[in-house]
Order: sequence, then C-alpha cells, then structure tokens
Amino acid sequence: MAKPKRILKRFLRILAIIVAIPLSLILLLAAVPFAASIGLKQEALPADASTVLRRAVVGERWMTGVARLLDGLTPMPKDIPDAEGYAGEHFYPGGEGAGEAWRLGYAQAIITPEDWETRTYYEGGNISIPARKLRHKLDEIKVRVIALSAGDGVNIFAAVDSIGVTNRQVCQIRALVGDLDLQSVNIAATHVHSAVDSTGIYSKGGKVDEDYLAFANEKTAQAIREAVAAMEPGKLYLSQIGSHTMEAFWDRFNEKLGFDDETDEWDDEWDEKWDQVYAEMLRETSIEEYGLRGYISNRRIGGLYPTKLNKLRFAPENPESKETVLLNFAAHPFRAGWKYGDWTADSISGDFIYYMEELVNEAGANMIFANGAVNGINPNMGGTTPNFDSYEAWKAFEAEQGIDNGWYVRMYGRDIAGIALAMTMPPEEIAANELTNPENHYGWAYHDIVTVLQNSGTVQEAELLPKLSIQISEVRVNIENPVIRWAAKRGTLNMNVLRDGKNLLGPTEIGLLELGGEVSIALVPGEFTPGLAWRGIDTIAGNAIRQRDFAHPTFSESAGRDVLVFGLCNDELGYVIPDSDYLMFYVPDFLVDSLMGTWNYDHYAELLSPGPGAAEVFAQAFAQLANKN
Repeated sequence: MAKPKRILKRFLRILAIIVAIPLSLILLLAAVPFAASIGLKQEALPADASTVLRRAVVGERWMTGVARLLDGLTPMPKDIPDAEGYAGEHFYPGGEGAGEAWRLGYAQAIITPEDWETRTYYEGGNISIPARKLRHKLDEIKVRVIALSAGDGVNIFAAVDSIGVTNRQVCQIRALVGDLDLQSVNIAATHVHSAVDSTGIYSKGGKVDEDYLAFANEKTAQAIREAVAAMEPGKLYLSQIGSHTMEAFWDRFNEKLGFDDETDEWDDEWDEKWDQVYAEMLRETSIEEYGLRGYISNRRIGGLYPTKLNKLRFAPENPESKETVLLNFAAHPFRAGWKYGDWTADSISGDFIYYMEELVNEAGANMIFANGAVNGINPNMGGTTPNFDSYEAWKAFEAEQGIDNGWYVRMYGRDIAGIALAMTMPPEEIAANELTNPENHYGWAYHDIVTVLQNSGTVQEAELLPKLSIQISEVRVNIENPVIRWAAKRGTLNMNVLRDGKNLLGPTEIGLLELGGEVSIALVPGEFTPGLAWRGIDTIAGNAIRQRDFAHPTFSESAGRDVLVFGLCNDELGYVIPDSDYLMFYVPDFLVDSLMGTWNYDHYAELLSPGPGAAEVFAQAFAQLANKN
C-alpha cells in the first residue's frame, strides 16, 4: 500500500501546483492595477488624448504595478542613512576667479584593467542574461583630465570612460585628492557602453567590482595631480556649430519639395526632386544651423535632435606646448558594445571617443570629451559611409572595407574630430589638410558638412576673458521609480541613498560653470533630455507624450543665455525626463507599431530614471544657481 500512497501524494502535489499557478496569476493581475495607484501622481488625460497616450497610460499602470509589488515585498534595509541630519562628504561648492591669463594643465591615464585577459570583468551599458563578460580588447579606455584656473582657484574636470560615475564614486575620488588646494573637483562619465561596469547594474549578481573601482579611482587621482602640476598660462577660445533641433531645416525642405502624402505617390521623379532640393538646402543653410546633421539621431522622438558641436581650445603661451581641445556634443557611445551581425560586443573599447582623440593627437593637440544632454540621442553611424545607388554597391563596399562595429566607431570618431578641426579653418584649407580633406573621409555626412562650410563659411573662434565662476548645489531627488527603489534596497546600485520615512532620496549635485563672463555650462548629474536645456523636442505639448508643456524654466531660460551641457557630471542618476513626456511603459521595438499604432514611440528610458519629479527639482535648483527664480 505504501507505493500507491506515494503516487497519490505526488499526484496531489502536482494538482496543487497546477491550481496554484493560475490562481496566483489571477490574484497578481487583480492586484497589479491597485499597486500601480499607490503613491503615484494620477494625471487626468486631456480631452483630446491621442490613442497612443491612452494605450500607454493603461500599459503604465500594469508595468508600474508589477514593479511596485516587487518594491513593496522588499524590506527597507536598516543601514540606509536617515535623510534628516545627513551631511555629505567631500563636497566642493565652487567659487570665482579672474586674472591676466587662463592657466590649464592636461593629463590622462589608461584605466583598462591590466589583468583583463585572466580575470572576469563585466561590460557596463547593456543588460544581458547572463551578464556579458569582457573577453577582448579593441582599444583602450581612459580618464582624461584638465585643471583650469582664471586666477584664484583651481578647478578639475575629469572625463572617465565609463557607463557612469555615481556620486559615491565621485566622493571616493575627491577623498584621494583632498590634500590639494582645489576650488572644485568635477568627475564626469563619457557614457561608454564598452567599459567595465561601474554601477553593478550590468554585472553578475548586481554587485559592483570594488577592486576595479579602486584601480580606476587611483588612476583618476594620479591624473588629477599630473594635470595640476602641468598647468601653464595661455588663451581660451570657444567655437560652435549646429542648432538645438533641425525642425526649421526640415520645414523649409518640405515646403520646397512640395510632396503631399495624401495626393502624391512617391516615384523616381520625386527621388530626383528630393536630391535637387537637398542640394539647394546645402547651398543655403549656414553651418551654425546645420552642425552635425547626418551624425546624430534621436531614438526617443524620431527626427528631432540637437546638431550642436562645441569646441573649447586652449592655446598655451609656450609655443612648444601642446594645445588642448575640449569637444562637447550629445551622443551615446554605444556601438562597440552593441551586438550586430558577427560582432559579439564583448570588447573593451573607448568607442568613438578613442578615435576622436586619435585624429586630434595627429593634429598635435590633447583632447577631452564632455558628453551632452544625451537622453535618447545616439550617433547615426550611417553617416560614416558613402551614399549608394543600390544594395549591391553597399554590400561590395562593406566587403571591401571589412565593415563591423569596430570600423564604424573608428570612422565616426575620426569624422567628428575632422569636423571639429575644419569648422574654424579657412574653407580653402580644408581640402589641403590631410586630416580634414573629404577624400580621406568616406561619410556622406562629412562631405555634406564640408559643402556647407565651403558655401556658408567657417565659424570664428571667440576668445574668452580669463574669468571663471563655478557654483555647485547639493540636491536631493525623490526616487519614485519602483524599479530603481527595488534595486537600491537590494544594494544593486553603486549610489548613495537616504531614507525619508517611506521615501528613498538620491543625494546628488548640479552645477553652473561660467567662462569669460559670457559662456554658461550646466553640469548635470545624469542623462538629461535636451529640451530641459533649450526648450523644444519633448518639453513642448506638440511632441510630449502627455500633450502638455514642461511647466518649469529650461536651463537657458534661467541663465538668460544659450547654455552648454556637460552631462553625467558628478553623478549618474539615470535618465532625467520632463514630467510632460514621462510615461513608464516600455514596449520592445518589434512590438511598437502593432501595439501602439505608431513606430514613433520609445519610453525605455523611464525604466532607468529616478522618476517624473526629478526634472522639476533640477530646473528649480539650476534657476537658483543662475539667480533666476
């Protein structure tokens, strides 16, 4: 009888599991919408709400509901400090300085782990199951540093090839140089997606590699000391090309083209007219508007992206010393870490930044890169190849060049650096210089930009008076996103968090740097939406998913002038998105059209954002720094 009893017990267990699983799912599905309503700001839909918005709001309730259940089931750790009475360490509020000349020092260090071939390191920037190991090396990852002074006070600006440098890591680096007399220490990430994971998000078990961080921090501190020691007098210049959005360009283009979607049918004649109109636009458009057109894309809102390229150039008084060039534009350096074709995306690489530096070095100068307002902004690698009349011609070129992701990042970096050099050259010198000559660059985008430079003229550099002001403010951001709350509770994120009752706060910083009394630079702690700096794109009702404007001043409105943005600076708090365009419902690309009824929908960034209230906090904090309330 024993055997039948065991069979019966086994059968009953299996039956219980069969019944329990669907019952649990039913209970979970019933609880999810309720969970989504807890602690979330409920926003009434506008009367004319689009189908996309209505569908997305329903999806958001389910997605945030699941995340809130997960967050709610995870207890609040007792070792999270209480927000009341908490004082951060190693904070630099900034200061001012003015003198007879600028002083700048440059240094860099390789932060590729020396034992990468024998020890396991995980790639930061791509969520993979299992976590992606770095198995090869394409080139080097680095930290690049400038020490800058306009008289009193020395200010450090370091750019680390990393997915992100959290404020916790920033404070660790500051502690290592605490004996130096510095006015400010600013550490930014270039946001490379093919470096060692510095956050823990992308590593096995969600654990930060503390040994690697200690290595990278020591290298950064060493480079800071070398940059300070190398400071010398000289002049500082600024030049800029590009605009905040190409909307006006395409409005004029479409008016000239005259194609009507409802009455006209595209054919070879329209193809020919398209080419004619585009050639006219290249003749008529200034480089101040055109900028990096062809090299930038926006995955969040297709077709709307900044084409700005800013160049700060330091010319030392000593003719034997190297110039130093700081390049600033917005683009995710993700291609080396993206799986494509046979590319395994497991190679250590500084992505296009390494190859920008390669060409600038060939021109005899040092280089440092400051990423910009990068939320949704990607490099358009298609701009690095010629235009082809047929698919067969493209495949032949691809085979001849051996094109892979490594080819793309090298060509992209060298193209951008070539443009940075060419933008201030006399037009007749562009073709005469082997580094800028279009014959040495394959990209159709490069050739078009050179055409615009030759037609409209290159830009003039503005010399900046030796006058510097930097103000940095400590800010606390409520972490509303239940995904980030859950990860922070588990200790998965390499970030400082504080407890305020049931709320979790992220202590962070925002800064305002002013150079020469006429250039304002926002130092922002994450991946900011471009419209938060300049208005437009997804901060206006016509483009924002919630069909309303962002109700707070942009950085440029607060500063009273057009600002530059140094992103991921002094923290990696995630994506900072205006509440007017914040909607936490992610849909994979292959489902977007069928599920949302449009291809132009991308709200992945919300999953890695502190929440919808963060943009308001930073807008207000920056306004206070700029004395614009």
